[in-house]
This record gives sequence, structure tokens and C-alpha cells, in this order.
Amino acid sequence: MIPSETRAELEAVRASGRYRSMIRYFRGFWLSFIIGVLLAVASLAYPQPHRPELSYAILAATILLLLLTALLGLVKGRPTNAFVTAAGGDARERSLRISLLREAIVRDLLKKAP
Repeated sequence: MIPSETRAELEAVRASGRYRSMIRYFRGFWLSFIIGVLLAVASLAYPQPHRPELSYAILAATILLLLLTALLGLVKGRPTNAFVTAAGGDARERSLRISLLREAIVRDLLKKAP
């Protein structure tokens, strides 16, 4: 019988595919957010007096980019939990612990095999 703590860790390993995609999403979120902020600063700091529609277009594109990024965050779920867990210093330790746990379970199953 597998203890409940071990079972929870195994479930975490199975869910790691979703976990990785959330991390990828969060990196993309910050990249698009930084690009959006830079576009907004550029459109506001360097207005085009002879072509004001260009400044408004850049600002509108920035707002749209940020809104789409936020909408993607709502669709994908709550990436903050995965980000906080992965960004912590113990992410490697947790990965190592899970791999050691896998090895221990396999070893125990092999001992019990006829």
C-alpha cells in the first residue's frame, strides 16, 4: 500500500506536463508584458506630432496585447501557483526528491515481485 503522502507526490509527477506548460505560459506572459510596457512608454514618450494616429495605434496595440495576455491567463487557469512553486529555490530539490521516490517505489515493487 502506498502512503497518501507518496501518492500525492506521484500525482504531482503525473501533472508535471501541465506544470511545465504553465511555466512556459508565465515566461511568455512576462515577455509580452515587458514588450507591452516598452511600447506604451515609447508611444507616450515619443509622440508623433505629424502622425498622432501612429501613437494611438501603438498604444491600442499595447493595451490589446496586455488584455489578450491576461485573457490567456484566465483560460489557462491559475499559473501563479505553478510559478511560485517553480520559482522557489526548492524546485530542484523537489524534483530530486520525486525522482528518488520513484526509484524507491520501483525497488519496493521489484522486491515484492514473485
